[in-house]
Amino acid sequence: MDAVLRTGPGSRGNKVDKPLRGGQPGRDLTIGELAARTASTVSALHFYERQGLLAPQRTGGNQRRYPASAVAVVGFIRSARQAGIPLSLIREVLHCRQPAAQPAQRACARLCAAVSARELALRQVRSHLSGPACHHSGTSRP
Repeated sequence: MDAVLRTGPGSRGNKVDKPLRGGQPGRDLTIGELAARTASTVSALHFYERQGLLAPQRTGGNQRRYPASAVAVVGFIRSARQAGIPLSLIREVLHCRQPAAQPAQRACARLCAAVSARELALRQVRSHLSGPACHHSGTSRP
């Protein structure tokens, strides 16, 4: 039998059943499942939550539950961090993507500028390097 998270407004008699397990597409994930699907650690996901980057729902037993869409969010966070994007900008972009948020044009423009600056800096570093180690197949030098 599938586990069920009882959520929703109102009294105990007015709760909504939400499936947690059972292999249905779009079901909520535990923190361990999210960590496994994103090659992250549980402690990293806790850190992202403390930083306001992830906002899990809680079960009646206070366990975290993440929507399937959190896999893409964690992927974005990890990619952005690897590119050197500051957490404050990642947080701003993620908050602007929420349905109730106002348009995110300024945040997205700032993110694009940060990515472009990082890309330029990396190309400049690569242009100063020489030798076969920097000439991987599929890459081109400016």
